[in-house]
Amino acid sequence: MIGMKNIIVLILIFITTMVFGQRDVMVLYVDASSSEDKYDKIQDRFNNLVNENPNKDILLYISNGDNPIVANNRGDVAKSLRKMRSFLLQSPNYLYDVKRINSLLRKEGYVYNISQITKNDGVDQDISFHFYFDLRDYTNLQLKDKIIKPLLFTNRLIFTDNENGLHETCDVFLHLGTQEDTKSKKEYIPVLESQPITF
Repeated sequence: MIGMKNIIVLILIFITTMVFGQRDVMVLYVDASSSEDKYDKIQDRFNNLVNENPNKDILLYISNGDNPIVANNRGDVAKSLRKMRSFLLQSPNYLYDVKRINSLLRKEGYVYNISQITKNDGVDQDISFHFYFDLRDYTNLQLKDKIIKPLLFTNRLIFTDNENGLHETCDVFLHLGTQEDTKSKKEYIPVLESQPITF
């Protein structure tokens, strides 16, 4: 009888480990180098995203040349977003950013055994990517091709034969900072827009 209790306890521990070891993750990438006037809105938007998703692990990556601000602890996200306002952010090094984010994804165990990933299998949890760019930078610098696609491709999360072009556990959202002319005040007011992206 004691042997059966031990087996049941071991099975429960194994199941608990499997359930809690496969938490969904939200990756937040911020390129605010051209958005000094929008830091407050960016901070509010991403803090809200984190608060709206209490059951997801968070990986925040604020691009800053070769010295990004990174937080992979939910408690450090707000503090890291505030840091962004304390100095002038450098232009991103997109190749460095892709390599560094890949390293963080592997270190945290969100993406691994890349050769085993297929369009419907090989990723144990949902991964959502949220990218913030200034609209002009996103368009003029073709950032979908410079950062988003390389990041997804190197993690085998792009599959052209899937409906939206992504692995079934992956979602990608753009948050584009724009300037809208209010006409009445003759000044520009920063606005954040969020939209899903397909490939």
